[in-house]
Amino acid sequence: MATKATGSKKNMVDETTPKKGSKSVTSKKKTNILKNIWNFICTHKVIFSILTIIILIIIFTLLFLKLSLSFTALSINDDKYSKADVNMSLYNLKYNYFGKDASEIPDATLDEQLSSVNMTVSEYLKQEAVSELKYRSAIKKIASENNIKLTKEDEEAINKEIKSIIDSFGSHGKFNSFLRKNKTTKKAYRSYLESNKLYEKVFETLYTKGKKNYLTEEEIKKETNNYYKEYYKINQIVLGIVDTNTLESLSNTVVNQKKTLIEAILKEAKSGVDFEKLVEKYSEEASKDNNLYFTKDNVLEEVYNAVDSLKENEISDVIKTKYAYSIIKRLPLDDKKLDEYLEKKAKTKFNNDITKSVEDYKVFYENTYKKIK
Repeated sequence: MATKATGSKKNMVDETTPKKGSKSVTSKKKTNILKNIWNFICTHKVIFSILTIIILIIIFTLLFLKLSLSFTALSINDDKYSKADVNMSLYNLKYNYFGKDASEIPDATLDEQLSSVNMTVSEYLKQEAVSELKYRSAIKKIASENNIKLTKEDEEAINKEIKSIIDSFGSHGKFNSFLRKNKTTKKAYRSYLESNKLYEKVFETLYTKGKKNYLTEEEIKKETNNYYKEYYKINQIVLGIVDTNTLESLSNTVVNQKKTLIEAILKEAKSGVDFEKLVEKYSEEASKDNNLYFTKDNVLEEVYNAVDSLKENEISDVIKTKYAYSIIKRLPLDDKKLDEYLEKKAKTKFNNDITKSVEDYKVFYENTYKKIK
């Protein structure tokens, strides 16, 4: 029994103890696998060479395309603008012109002839892009001459704006895809935003009220007179006679009911009832605004003619347009709106000064510019 037990133990040891030379067998297997892989590569070296070449071509093409966007496309005075800068301006122009992403506009559309300017759409937009870049150079020059610089806070605001833009795309990858499709770069995008911020700073520093390039006394007097001639301030009671969603006329029954009601309201207004209370009581929600300003160019002709004939604080008769019945009270103009009006005129003066300053700017085009579309 003891002998059997000893023999059993020996057998167990023999089964569980690694055999002599097992490590070398494993090593040989690994060597054989590597040899097989190498033999496969050698046997198919032509295929692997072609694949390697294709991959390298793709990599170098992508790198070159990205690098080419940084090539100078044109120079304005001492400012150099890259292909990406021009494409950034073109993107905004195309979006404003067509109302959609620039990459979605077919070449055939860009090649269409514009008879009014005797050039293609593409040529016209490129011309406008150059004008926009001239403006950027002019703003830089004015800023430099007046020691106006972007502050750390301005840079942080731009960073937040870029982050917001990236978030609107959903990810950095989608934003980068947008940049590639429109043949521009994040650097060019940032440069565009910086130029916009610098434009605001130059205007605020030099052209706002009390600053050295603000309207002169003579200009203020002239524009104030124009303000009182051009602008009207009103309060109104409005009863609509069309569907606000479809703009289709309401039923005759409803229209007649509203006509009867507006005539009754007019009697109350003419009898001396507080007009603002009548507005609150009867006017439909969208028209309840007792500080409505307008000019001849942004109001219906029937409304303009009625208001123009009124004196301040006088109430009109019933006015009918294709959209509504209304009663209007003309109100005195106030200085609050005048300040806004004068600021707009100061902004116009600023833009006119820039336009005048760029007339003599020289533009030097590189071959890269000619390839932009």
